[in-house]
Amino acid sequence: MLSSEYVYLRNAKAGKWTVVTEAREGARFFTEMPNAEPGARAGASTDKTIWKVSARSSHEENGWGTPYLQGAPSAAKGTGKGYSSKGNSTADTEEWIEIDLGSEHALKGMTLHPRMDTRDLQGGSAGFPVDYQIEARTARGEYRTIAGAHNMGNPRGKPVAHDFYTVVGFPTARFLRLRATRLGSPASDEPAIYRLQFSGIEVQW
Repeated sequence: MLSSEYVYLRNAKAGKWTVVTEAREGARFFTEMPNAEPGARAGASTDKTIWKVSARSSHEENGWGTPYLQGAPSAAKGTGKGYSSKGNSTADTEEWIEIDLGSEHALKGMTLHPRMDTRDLQGGSAGFPVDYQIEARTARGEYRTIAGAHNMGNPRGKPVAHDFYTVVGFPTARFLRLRATRLGSPASDEPAIYRLQFSGIEVQW
């Protein structure tokens, strides 16, 4: 009997999705879901909630797109590479990603996973932001900054974890926004194009 390690949703066509079960032994099983919600994907978050993700811009082709943002990089994403903004001519461009967790949680932290498929010209992680803020809000509240980085060094493929704990405890929020104000180094295959890119994001609560 094969034990399932991953489950993910792959868009077959509008209004129809395919559930793919990837077993450790390498076998795959397919189950049709004709009434799945657009954008749904079973990710590696701390529960079974499927995020709703919006962005200032999103490159939605060639394995990139907001449906591939949720969770750590894994075989569960199939051919999905992660999230990428559209291209910019300068690093001094603002790009943002907003995550709707579906309900409010006491948030413990966030882990950012750099792009994995291609490096920059120096062998580091392409598209990882240099300056960014992580902001949170409740359903009716306003955004406030809870974490971030300035002059961030290149993570060179390693995940970057942010702890949200403060002296008053963990922030309660439903929405998270990562707002990058200076983008990281371009990928080696497009050295003059700056993007915000992640192979995945995890949120802990």
